[in-house]
Amino acid sequence: MAYAAFNNAYTPPFRGQANSEYSGWETFTIPFNGPNTPDVAETSSDDATLTQTTPGAILTSTGNIYNPAGPSHFVLSDTLPADLQEVVLQVSVFGVPADYGSFILSYTDTSGQLVSLPPDSIQNLWNAGGSLEDRIDWDLSANPDSITSYTIQFDASAVHMSLDAVNLDVRFDGGGIGTNYCQANVNSTGTTSSISATGSDAVSDNNLTLQMSDVPMNQFGYFLNGLAQGFVPNPGGSAGNLCIGGAIGRHSAQVGNSGSSGSIVVGIDLTALPRPSGGPVAAQAGETWYFQGWFRDSATSNFTDGLAITFQ
Repeated sequence: MAYAAFNNAYTPPFRGQANSEYSGWETFTIPFNGPNTPDVAETSSDDATLTQTTPGAILTSTGNIYNPAGPSHFVLSDTLPADLQEVVLQVSVFGVPADYGSFILSYTDTSGQLVSLPPDSIQNLWNAGGSLEDRIDWDLSANPDSITSYTIQFDASAVHMSLDAVNLDVRFDGGGIGTNYCQANVNSTGTTSSISATGSDAVSDNNLTLQMSDVPMNQFGYFLNGLAQGFVPNPGGSAGNLCIGGAIGRHSAQVGNSGSSGSIVVGIDLTALPRPSGGPVAAQAGETWYFQGWFRDSATSNFTDGLAITFQ
């Protein structure tokens, strides 16, 4: 499937899933002070726009925004139906690179104050033939504010940058099951891995699916469970944080592999949650269980954040 003109584009594991939006720009139409709407056919957002605000910019014959008069300044605006959780921005340029220190995500909080956040990570995806492609990530899953409208601003590092293509992937809260807690450490890809749940929190439904996202590719992992929160940094030499306390059950009979998507998805049998002794047990209504993903990470191991689910 063709997404905007990238040589080495990254596809987030949540793209195309529920509670996510994708926007792609390949051919721009307005070089100065006007909104460019996404033109890639697979776009699912209905209101994302990108505007260039430095005078002197022109359109190239291939639909790039090129500025021979000064460093371009770009403003990407977007609104969402629910609280923003994660942003993956990809930018493809020719000539001079973007100013990596200029990438800022901003929103207005409930008190009317402007909040501006630098990226959690920036990763170069391609650098050849005068073309540069970069991935810029924000993880907002632990942010206490509800963000449904935001902007991302960034600059060219100098005159003569040509903006070729932009990919924007966002994940937002869909009223999913459980509450995330306990910050994950960065893994070997430069991002943090997260855990989420879908299905039902009613034990009688026995319909719970857990997912690890942003796991390094082609690594194996499995889920942990417990009845208490905890925090143990770097247990057993791991690069991550163990967020479950007390007796820990391991879903090691359901080992998954992250493959090329960087995600591991497992259905959980609520009638047979593994425990370290005494055999599996059934979750009971009113109990709060804590889940976390463990996975291999290069020469060591790592963890997702934690997820607390109170069953009904």
